[in-house]
Amino acid sequence: MKYPKRMSSGRYIDLSDIKREDIILSDIVTSINHLFRFTGHYDKRKPLTVGQHSLMCMRLAEEAGESSEVQLACLVHDFAEAYVGDVSTPLKRLMGKHWIDFASPIEALVDEVCLPFENTVDMHHVVKMYDLMALDIERRCMWNNRGKDMWPDVPKSYGKHKKMVKIFSGVQGYGFDTPIEQNYHRLILEVT
Repeated sequence: MKYPKRMSSGRYIDLSDIKREDIILSDIVTSINHLFRFTGHYDKRKPLTVGQHSLMCMRLAEEAGESSEVQLACLVHDFAEAYVGDVSTPLKRLMGKHWIDFASPIEALVDEVCLPFENTVDMHHVVKMYDLMALDIERRCMWNNRGKDMWPDVPKSYGKHKKMVKIFSGVQGYGFDTPIEQNYHRLILEVT
């Protein structure tokens, strides 16, 4: 094993050669429920975990009346971070092709294992919209718009801010025990 990584289950995987059998939902859930967004940096409120963020994306899609497929893709969109970590966007940009070459195959494999349908380019764009909405909500709730000029643009059509803050507060209340597995299994049943 060239680059061993120990997973929550006690199993070791090789980061340079991840296989389908290495992708285990319980490992993913444990990991993303303990990975803080924004690499742990925050001001007034603690940041959400990646798991809470994933639930927020799913809830935003649900509130918008999206299909179960879109909701599931939103829930799963950061599952690969259980293997590669929650790397900040500026660092990903700095690493450029090196990051893409490392992370893209792992992200594709996780999607292939966790989604019972192909994650098309169109689906990816829809999920990215909810990801950016969640990012905007998280930053507004945590930093009161400080540095807003450095944030990516988000669609303006995602509803009233107070409703979004309520969703943020709701998922923040889950702590390290987010109901990811329950929502995952519910949505899998709905789409298959």
